[in-house]
Amino acid sequence: MTTRPALRWAEAARLGLTVSSPRAAWSAAGALFALYALTMARSLTFYDSPELALVAEQLGVGHPIGQPLHTLVGFPFAHLPFASPTLGLTLMSALFGALSAIPAWSLSERLAPARDDLAD
Repeated sequence: MTTRPALRWAEAARLGLTVSSPRAAWSAAGALFALYALTMARSLTFYDSPELALVAEQLGVGHPIGQPLHTLVGFPFAHLPFASPTLGLTLMSALFGALSAIPAWSLSERLAPARDDLAD
């Protein structure tokens, strides 16, 4: 019987989580991106979307919090040659949302027991 060491939060904080099957994790992220891209809003929606799209497109300053990371990272997505600024920013959200599956995959591998451990 192989035992897996308990997750140490200090290890996780150092980004020490690894993926034992990267192809499967990237496939899951790709599938999530495809699903998100097929179902995402193609234009402006309610809440902060119009303001954040305008700010990212012009490298401006939003409301008091400002979301500077969204503005700086969103600027190139707002200027994609094949998409409107709003569609580019929504694609950015789809991409980063899908990429979040990889650390979630890694964490679930670390927290859940391996299949061969369940038989013992």
